[in-house]
Amino acid sequence: MIALADTKISAAVDAGTLVATDMLPLARSASTTAYHATMAEIGVFAGTNLPVASTTTLGGVKIDGSTVTITSGTISAAVATPSSLTPVMDGAGNAGTATTYSRADHVHPSDTARLPLAGGTMTGPVVLAGVSTAPTATAGTNTTQIASTAFVQAQMVASGAGVSTWNTRAGAVVLQQADITAVGALHDVGRNLLHNPLFNVQQRGQGPWTTTSYTLDRWQLAMSLDTVNVSTLAISDAQRAAIGDEQAYFAPVNTFTGNAGAGAYNFIRQPIEGLRRLAGKTVTVSFWAWDSAGALRLGVSLLQLFGTGGSPSPVVAMNGIAVTLSTTPTRYSATFNVPSASGKTLGTNGDDCTYVNLWYSSGATNNTAAGGIGVQSGTINLWGVQLEIGSVATPLEKPDPRYDLSNCQRFYQTGAMINIGVELTAGAAHQIGASLLGSMRATPTMVVASNSNANITGFSLGALNASYVFTGGSVSAGNTLTTINITFTASADL
Repeated sequence: MIALADTKISAAVDAGTLVATDMLPLARSASTTAYHATMAEIGVFAGTNLPVASTTTLGGVKIDGSTVTITSGTISAAVATPSSLTPVMDGAGNAGTATTYSRADHVHPSDTARLPLAGGTMTGPVVLAGVSTAPTATAGTNTTQIASTAFVQAQMVASGAGVSTWNTRAGAVVLQQADITAVGALHDVGRNLLHNPLFNVQQRGQGPWTTTSYTLDRWQLAMSLDTVNVSTLAISDAQRAAIGDEQAYFAPVNTFTGNAGAGAYNFIRQPIEGLRRLAGKTVTVSFWAWDSAGALRLGVSLLQLFGTGGSPSPVVAMNGIAVTLSTTPTRYSATFNVPSASGKTLGTNGDDCTYVNLWYSSGATNNTAAGGIGVQSGTINLWGVQLEIGSVATPLEKPDPRYDLSNCQRFYQTGAMINIGVELTAGAAHQIGASLLGSMRATPTMVVASNSNANITGFSLGALNASYVFTGGSVSAGNTLTTINITFTASADL
C-alpha cells in the first residue's frame, strides 16, 4: 500500500495539476522513510485506486475522502452527478444536504398557492394595509368592480338632481304623501302646531258665522266688505275616500262673494301662541281643500304679531302662496321661511303670536299677502290643516280627542255653576266659585250664557285668575230658597 505523504514538488503553474516530471514524496506503509518518485514512475500504478485519507492534500488540493484514480499520470476524483428530480418551489431558506447539482437550464415550478402579478382569483378575504389604490371606474359603472373614493364622489355629484327611478316614478323624484304614509307610525307627537286641525271641537256650535268672529274652536273668521257664510259640513263617504282617511268627519265650508273694493277680503286664521316658537325657522302648512267649481284659488300666508302693551315691534307679513283647487279633496302644501325675531320687541301683555291665514278672496290692498288670488266668489271646503317645522309636509298628525279638546280649552271653554240654599237675611251676599277645566292662557273674559237664578239680585260673574271663577249676588228675601244656576263661557283667545 502506498500513501500520499506530502504535497508534490512541481514547477507547474497549476498546483492542482500533476505532470510527468513532478516529484511526489512517497512512503511505504507503516514506514517513516520517505521516497520521491516521478509521475512516470507512478504511472506503473495506472488504473490503481488509491484510498486517500480525508486529511490528505494532493498537490495543494485537499482530497475529501473520495477514491482517487490515477490514470496515465492524471489523478481524478469522483465526479458529482446532476439531479434528475424536478426542482422544488421557493419556500423558506434552507442550505440543503443533497450532493447532486442542478443543470443550468433547470426551471422551478410555479407556486400555485400565490397569485401571479396579473390575473388570478382570490377565494378568501383580503386585508390591505396602508392606503391602497384602485383604478377609478367611469361614472355610471354598475358591475362588481371595486369602487374607488373618486368614483363614489363622482357618483354622488352626478346623482344630486334625484334618483333615476323610485316608487314607480322616474327622473328627479319629489317626495309625495303616498311615499311616506308609514311615517305616521313614528311617535313624533306634537309635529302639528295647530289646534283643532280636524275641526272636531265645536264648543261654539256649528254656525253659520257671517261676521268677524271665532267659528269652530281656534279658527277665526276675518272679513271686510265681502259677504260670507261659514258653516260646518258633514263630510261624505265619497269625500272621505278621496281624502283617504275615514277619520274625516267635519269641514268648515265657506260660501262667499268677493267685493271689488281694494280693502275687501275674507279669510280664516289661527294664532300660534308665542311668536318665537317659529321665528327664524322653515315651516310648512298643509291641508286638504276642494271647491264647488274646480277653478277657485286658496291663498296661504303667515304673519308675525309682536303683541300688545308697551312698545312692540310692528307686524311682519309674509307674502302668500296660492294653490288652485279642484272639486276633489286634494292635499296641498306651502313652505315659508319665517323671519327671525332677533332685535325685535315683544309686547308686555304676553299675547305675541304667529298667524296662519287661509285666504278666500282679496282686493288689491292685501292681495300680495293672499298669494295673488284676487277677488273671487264661490264655495271652499277645508280639512286636516297642519303647520309643522320643516320643508316637507309629513302625514297629518291627528291628535287624541281629549288632548285636542284640552288644547282648545286653554283659549276658550264653557261651564256651569249651580247652587241651591237658604239665606236667612234679605240683602245677604250669596256667592259660589268653581275651578275651570284647566288653566287658561290668561285670566279669561267671562260671559253668562244662560241664567236661571232665583231670589238673587245684583248678580255678577268674574274670574279670579286663569284657573278660578266665581259668581253671586244679594238675596232678595230672607229665609227663602235661593238658587244660582248659570252657564257661562270663558275666553282667553288671542
